Amino acid sequence: MKLDLQQIKATLINFVVPIAALVITLLLILLVLIPAIKNAPTLRKELADAKLLEAQLQTKLTTLKKLEDFKEAVDENGKLLSRVLVDEAAVPELLTQIDMVAKQSGLDVTKL
Repeated sequence: MKLDLQQIKATLINFVVPIAALVITLLLILLVLIPAIKNAPTLRKELADAKLLEAQLQTKLTTLKKLEDFKEAVDENGKLLSRVLVDEAAVPELLTQIDMVAKQSGLDVTKL
């Protein structure tokens, strides 16, 4: 009785290697895919939250861009307003002038 090593080797290659590959594949499925599938609802919720946040940020960005267009007009209006309005320091002098004009006209200023 002679052992044929080539036949044993062929048997191992034909049967043991595919079975080992099948076992490794099943282990990968159990260790990787099943936990990933279990986490899918959480990941979907996070994705939905991220999309909602992105939409909100896009809306804010659009609003900011619109406001940026009006910045120059507001700055110009602010400069004009500061030229037209009287400084706080000049208010008492203006009140004195109003009182003097009123007295010259024969009026009495009781309230401003």
